[in-house]
Amino acid sequence: MDQREFNQMMAVEVANKMGENYTVEVKEMEKGNGIIWHGLVIRKDVDVVAPVIYTDEEYSAYKDGECLCGCADSVVRKYKQFKMENGVGESLRDRLLNWEHVRDSIYPALVSASDNSEMLSGLLHTPYLDLAIIYMNRLKFPDGNTSTSKVTPDMLRIWGVSEDELKEAAMKNLRNDGFTVRGLMDVISSYFDEDEPFEPMEGSMQVNMYVLTNRDSMYGAAGMLLKDEIKKASAGNNLYIIPSSIHELLLLPDDGTVDRESLDHMVQEVNMNEVLPTERLSDHVYYYEYAENEIRMCA
Repeated sequence: MDQREFNQMMAVEVANKMGENYTVEVKEMEKGNGIIWHGLVIRKDVDVVAPVIYTDEEYSAYKDGECLCGCADSVVRKYKQFKMENGVGESLRDRLLNWEHVRDSIYPALVSASDNSEMLSGLLHTPYLDLAIIYMNRLKFPDGNTSTSKVTPDMLRIWGVSEDELKEAAMKNLRNDGFTVRGLMDVISSYFDEDEPFEPMEGSMQVNMYVLTNRDSMYGAAGMLLKDEIKKASAGNNLYIIPSSIHELLLLPDDGTVDRESLDHMVQEVNMNEVLPTERLSDHVYYYEYAENEIRMCA
C-alpha cells in the first residue's frame, strides 16, 4: 500500500473517531523542488481554517506493523494537541483573512524556478535570475512555533490588496527580519559547548567565508534581495554568493584565486549529500559586483 492509499483509508478511520461534527480530507502538498508531503486536513463544522496533520510518521509505523486504528489515534492526538496549544477557530480565521492582521507576517522567499514549475503555476511569484521569489505568510503561534503558507492569487482577492501592495509589505518585513553576516568559523563554533570549543584541525585551511541569514534562519536566502546588506558585507570586494540552501547563503570574497567551476561542484556535492531535497535552492553560485551593486549569474 502506498502512502496515498494509506491516507485515504486513514481519512475514513480518523473521521469515525472525530465524530459527526468533523470532516477529514486527504491533502497532498508540494513543499518544494517536486517533493510531496502527505497529510490529513481535520475541519470542524464549517471552519475556514484547519490544520494539516502530516502522516509520514504514521505511515512508517504502519509499514512496521502498527494497525490502522493505532495510526488514526496518533493523528487524533496530534490534532487535539495542536488545537489546545494554538487554537483553531474564529480568532485564527479572522487573523488569516484580514490583511491588517497578516501584513506584518508576509515575507519573500527564494526557490528554484526550474524545480518548482508546477508549484509556481498556482502561486503569486516573481522571476529573479534563474530563481523565483514566492511570498510566505509566516504565522507565529502562542507556543513559539511558526506556520508558513504560500501566498496565492486567491489570497490577494480575499485580502483586497494589489500585488504591488503585497510585495511592498513583504520587502519592508524582509528588511526588518534581523539579517546578520557572520564568519563561517564563528557559526561552526557556536554549535559547540563552551567546555569543548571547536578547534580547526591542525594544518586545515582557514576559509574567508561568511554566512548570511535572518533571525530565525527561515528562508534566509531571501537576503540575496537585500543588495545594500550584501554591499555592506562585501567591504568593497566582489563576492561569490553560494546558495547553501533556501535558508542561508555563503559569501566568499573574490580575491582572484577562486575557481568558479570548483565552487559549482562543491554546491552540487553538498546539495546531494547534506541538504534536504525540499531545501535545495540552486546547483551553482552567483556573483555580486561591488561597483555596480548588482547580482548576476556566473557566466
